[in-house]
Amino acid sequence: MKTGDSTYNSEIRAVGAAEHVPIIDMATVEADRLQALGPHETAALFPADHTHTSIEGAELNAEAVVDALRLAGSPWPRF
Repeated sequence: MKTGDSTYNSEIRAVGAAEHVPIIDMATVEADRLQALGPHETAALFPADHTHTSIEGAELNAEAVVDALRLAGSPWPRF
């Protein structure tokens, strides 16, 4: 699975550092989750197209957000 352009990620990280804003790397967390599921299971989460998920996919996305926030050291996952 392609996880994105490293130049883009570098630029995002540079802006975050310059502005003293933490960067939440959702792309990597989500890509790792989908990679672990495999292509067949991943395709089932996107029944209509390659962008919009099923309800199950949305639930996995929500879990990925919590995981990414936790990995970034955010206090929000406690809530």
